[in-house]
Amino acid sequence: MIRWDLPAYEHAMSEFFDAVAWGVARLDPFIGSIQSARTIHPGPTRNVPGPNPVDHPLAHFAQETEFRADVVRESNLEEFTTILYRLGEGCQEQIGRSMFSYMRDITSATGNVSNVDGLPSVETILESFESYNFDFDDEGQPIMPEFVGLPETLRLITNLVPELDQDPRFEELMLRKKAEHDAQKRTRRLS
Repeated sequence: MIRWDLPAYEHAMSEFFDAVAWGVARLDPFIGSIQSARTIHPGPTRNVPGPNPVDHPLAHFAQETEFRADVVRESNLEEFTTILYRLGEGCQEQIGRSMFSYMRDITSATGNVSNVDGLPSVETILESFESYNFDFDDEGQPIMPEFVGLPETLRLITNLVPELDQDPRFEELMLRKKAEHDAQKRTRRLS
């Protein structure tokens, strides 16, 4: 074990390890798309308001690693980089588990869960879109939600998208969702 005798050096190394770990974790497409911010409040965070609120404690992620003295002494950058990358992968795994656990709680509480009971189909996607509030771009095109799930399920859903685009039920649903969206955005003018 290496002893960091200088507090400033220890602090700098800690900040560096933290930056590397978060940097590696953010390489994940899902984790990388999540905005985060440091906070000073101790939590919890209320993720679902209302009569049956869903609160989550602030997540704390910790990862330990060991460096052999010769790695530092000999400036073995390859080994040092490998150790740091593994440190980040450990954080990535912890963050992913925590986020999916929180999402499961939130989507269950709000009713935004679609169970495909086997293989996804155009019908299950259309059914899940029924409860989704779409936003639309300036050209009136729906901003599609991002699907989250197991890689195999996501691949199957991606393969269904061309079929979904050809389905007249999808077009009807999007027209209805656009009308709902526009109705919510209207403002009343008094003359």
